[in-house]
Amino acid sequence: MKEHSPVQLAPFHVTLTLLLALFTIFPGVVHSQAETQEERIGKPAEILFFYSQTCGDCKGMKEFMTAVSESYPELPIVFIDADENPERWEEACAQAGIPAWGVPRLFFGKESFAGWFQREGNLVYAPAYYGFIGYRNQIIAALQKYAGHPILIDTHDNDMLSEEEDCGC
Repeated sequence: MKEHSPVQLAPFHVTLTLLLALFTIFPGVVHSQAETQEERIGKPAEILFFYSQTCGDCKGMKEFMTAVSESYPELPIVFIDADENPERWEEACAQAGIPAWGVPRLFFGKESFAGWFQREGNLVYAPAYYGFIGYRNQIIAALQKYAGHPILIDTHDNDMLSEEEDCGC
């Protein structure tokens, strides 16, 4: 095995030291560029909102999503009546790996919010619904994350429902 003298290894050590110093001084630059690229790749092309004309909760969520869509036309929100477009509904559910039942449902790629709750709540994944519970404030947070800016919408236009009335089904 050939041994290297300290003089021969000096350029390697200098290069390694400089690289380590750069990553130590500027870790956020490399990290934030990777995150930005990942966010761009992972962002769904459309936000799919499925509803039914016969669903009471769908009506409230549809009013809310219409207000968001009108206020922020750059958000690619697609409104789809699941009863009139069952193929699109089944396709979206299949892509998310969930059964095709239960509207209203809002898809952000494979993630979704199920039901509509006018009141605020924590971000909770409900395995029985194969999605996050559709609390108004959590949907706004997801829309803000997607948009990359605040979503300011008067969400209190609808009458507030009691917990008993607000079933989210």
